[in-house]
Amino acid sequence: MNVNFDVSALVVSFVHKDDLPALCLTSRELHALALPHLYADVCLHTLPALLAFRDSILRYGVDAARYTRSFTEAVSRWRPNHAGVAQADWAVYIDAIIGVLNALPRLRRLALSVSLDFVEAPVYVERIAQAISHMPDLKAIWLTDVNYAALDLISAPPNKLEALGMTPSHIEWTGAAHTPDKPTFKRKLESVVRRHADSLRELDIEYAWHLPFMNPSIKLPLIRVMLPHNGCRSTASLHAVFPALTHLKLCVFESELQQIDKLWPSLEHLDVETWDRRLLTPDHHVRSIAFHALLPDHREKAVAHIGHLASPHTDTLRMSWEWRADWAELAAETL
Repeated sequence: MNVNFDVSALVVSFVHKDDLPALCLTSRELHALALPHLYADVCLHTLPALLAFRDSILRYGVDAARYTRSFTEAVSRWRPNHAGVAQADWAVYIDAIIGVLNALPRLRRLALSVSLDFVEAPVYVERIAQAISHMPDLKAIWLTDVNYAALDLISAPPNKLEALGMTPSHIEWTGAAHTPDKPTFKRKLESVVRRHADSLRELDIEYAWHLPFMNPSIKLPLIRVMLPHNGCRSTASLHAVFPALTHLKLCVFESELQQIDKLWPSLEHLDVETWDRRLLTPDHHVRSIAFHALLPDHREKAVAHIGHLASPHTDTLRMSWEWRADWAELAAETL
């Protein structure tokens, strides 16, 4: 190629990922330029793809470890002897994951869809944790079906995380002979989250009772967005843990959270399941508001109920309410 190397590298960076394998076969120069982009973000959705990627690294010497910064294992939420998955297939599956992780010590982002709540999990979790412990650049981790034993994976990175996402195991809800009770699980979750408290910028933990703000002694000062899942009970301790929120979703109104714009002067976006006029002060600065309103039948009372939203700082308003014959007139009067 008679093109400057830097120009070629810039051009290759705009090539769609699906076209990169073909580009790698064009010439040695383009192969060298395309390979880092091809392996930078790896997402695998099938077991054959996972095995092929594992073999390309370990058996055929493809140096993906130099380039792979993000790895997503999205094969399935398999469990041994569950949904027709044979024990032998499970062993191949989990060994492939561990083999890949051992070969990618420079990962910055890791997402695993493998279920971590089966009885034999502790043996595999220990091996996965050992692989993660050799990833000094890891900043983000997402885990699925996390039980008590699998919480150790959150403590495994040698350095602090900036993003953490996890789906706690449903077994922690329903109970099982091999799992500790809920308070024990929550205490351990709080302990592992506390280690990353001053570095976390993103936190997504499904199911309300698992949320670390159950313990207000934890401080997460860098998190700006908090979107609890349905059924979450939010109290004033939420402010103690997340003092700098700009985005907040409230699934259920709690009387403790009146005038939340005073709790969070930085609040810019608010999403509430049911509107209550006590949520905001008359001079609030919230820019974007979404809510469902249970309105009185009387028109003037209905308008007054949501008239409290009026603010020169609000530029986006998404409203919904139960069907009523005068909805168009009510919307116009409200606006």
